[in-house]
Amino acid sequence: MIIGPTIGKLMFNLSSRSQSVVEVEGNQMALASKGKYPPIRMAMGEYETETTQLFRDHINPGMTILDIGAHVGYYTLLAARLAGSDGRVFSFEPDQDNYALLVHNVQLNGYDNVTTVNQAVSDKSSSRTLFISALDNGRHSMYHQRQPESGSITVSATTADDYFGEINWPEIDLIKLDVEGSELDVINGMTELLKRSPAAKIIMELNPNLLENANVASMDLLSQVIKRGFTLYRVEENTAPIELSSAEFEPLVQSLASSGGSVNLLCIRS
Repeated sequence: MIIGPTIGKLMFNLSSRSQSVVEVEGNQMALASKGKYPPIRMAMGEYETETTQLFRDHINPGMTILDIGAHVGYYTLLAARLAGSDGRVFSFEPDQDNYALLVHNVQLNGYDNVTTVNQAVSDKSSSRTLFISALDNGRHSMYHQRQPESGSITVSATTADDYFGEINWPEIDLIKLDVEGSELDVINGMTELLKRSPAAKIIMELNPNLLENANVASMDLLSQVIKRGFTLYRVEENTAPIELSSAEFEPLVQSLASSGGSVNLLCIRS
């Protein structure tokens, strides 16, 4: 697990994309602060191609999108462009360095339809500890993830219900979750928001090993999403999302756990 990111750091340093600002998916972006490294596929312009296409397929002008675990703004910028001037993007990122880059990248591209929030999203509003990954700046987590860490910081956390209740419950069209094992916390903190946004879709990562390190069973996460009325689709490259039957959940979880892999899920209410 360490060799890959180490090679990635070397490639990033040697590539032309090690400059301070690069073009990614048509947006100008700074990807990492000094002394830190971005996910290498993002630096090389090959980041989550299947989920990137999913954004293009499901975001229309005028929509409202939540980017929870926004990192330095890859999906925030993509959503801002697709939703247009009549749309809105709410972008949550707890890490101070990543948040500074997020704000910089939004301003650099001139998007005025983005609200950035320097907070984590969880199941309660409180102070939390964020563990800083020593591998790349996209792996920070609220939980120890059995990977090299460079320290921890205290961050402010809110719930989606608390935050959006304060601003009169805008109706949400799409929610992207990339929170390194905290997915169930986030879902549990947005019960009212999901009731008030019946058409909202969710794109979230399923990574059994990250969830296990957060003391969450993958099947519990899936059951809570289904309990809220969603049908789950596996996001695959070069094909439309594939609906998952309940009989496929356990084999999928076991396969991902044994391989150390992950998959993104598209969650749509029937």
